Amino acid sequence: MQKEDYWKEIGEEKARSYWNATRYILARINHYFDEDLAYEIDMKYGIAFDEALRLVQVLRELKNLFDKKSDSWFQRSAVRALFVIKKTENWWLLPGFKNLGDKYAIYAVVYDAREKKYYCDCFWHYLGKIRQIKICTHIGAVIVYRRLQRRITEYI
Repeated sequence: MQKEDYWKEIGEEKARSYWNATRYILARINHYFDEDLAYEIDMKYGIAFDEALRLVQVLRELKNLFDKKSDSWFQRSAVRALFVIKKTENWWLLPGFKNLGDKYAIYAVVYDAREKKYYCDCFWHYLGKIRQIKICTHIGAVIVYRRLQRRITEYI
């Protein structure tokens, strides 16, 4: 088995768990304490409690920040966050997924610290202006990824 095939197989299984867990979290986030919801995610989807707790906390934060976004936006962002590759402090790469509507193999997201704004190269493709206005899920993934990473360092 080639390295890419192995990564893809492991990644797809985890992505499926995250997709289902995120849907479960979003449906219950306003009715549960974070720890209770994380425990259920651990039991139901096999995502370790500490990882599930970070995911619940990040999704709660983002729901407050982006209260008009659909649950699908959060799900797609959370799943994509699993595959974010940090290149530099303000530059990330994400693989494209056909089942999430991507047309390209890889997407780049950069953060302009002076403007305090994210940019994705999907902005320069078909319907890019709409993705820019609505904040694409590639950027959503980087936001989720960064917040998850920040929470990991808080626990250490």
